[in-house]
Amino acid sequence: MTTTMTYESATQRTGRVGRPFTAAEDDTLRRLAAEGHTRQQIATAMARPYWTIYTRAQLIGITFTAYAPGGHHCRRCTILLSAAPVGDDGLCRWCANDN
Repeated sequence: MTTTMTYESATQRTGRVGRPFTAAEDDTLRRLAAEGHTRQQIATAMARPYWTIYTRAQLIGITFTAYAPGGHHCRRCTILLSAAPVGDDGLCRWCANDN
């Protein structure tokens, strides 16, 4: 293969184009994000690739609050709050009792 042929085959589009999001899908995405679902959970529920959910959310101004299945981490010891008793102000109960 010549250099030109190699370059052309390397830069060719794959032809895969994702289908556009509908207004109903945008509403579903907003609702699920507001309920605290992770991006992976939303992607599975909407039958969309994970990266499309992330990209679409950025385009329409959605910020996610849940980053891992199970919720947030303790601010002090970083344990998942779903794996520890929950205290106050984003701390697990163990860290809250230490104060």
